[in-house]
Amino acid sequence: MEKPLAVASSLRFDDVPIPSGFASIATESFIYQTENIRAGLMRYEGRSSPETVMLFYKEQMPVYNWQPVNIIEFEKKQLSFEKPGQSCIVIIEGFKNGKSLITISIGPKSEKAKILK
Repeated sequence: MEKPLAVASSLRFDDVPIPSGFASIATESFIYQTENIRAGLMRYEGRSSPETVMLFYKEQMPVYNWQPVNIIEFEKKQLSFEKPGQSCIVIIEGFKNGKSLITISIGPKSEKAKILK
């Protein structure tokens, strides 16, 4: 059993934890932030199982005031969280070489989301 992951000391967004030991993939990441809005897609890779990474996010996101919305586990693991005015989706993919890829997308939450037909 892998030991639990700690939170990295440097975070791109101060309320979105990243597991310690995971490296940013800068060429596949972007952040847009102004006084009123923030959005981004950040990708990280590191040596840990997808299950351990998923447990990290289940435990850590509520510490940063994110409320879980749903979790989907099928090949990839997708965890959705929200807080007032914001949504965050964490996707975890595992690889045979023992590495995991984390994709985090964060953006404004629409209060009146519309379903297109």
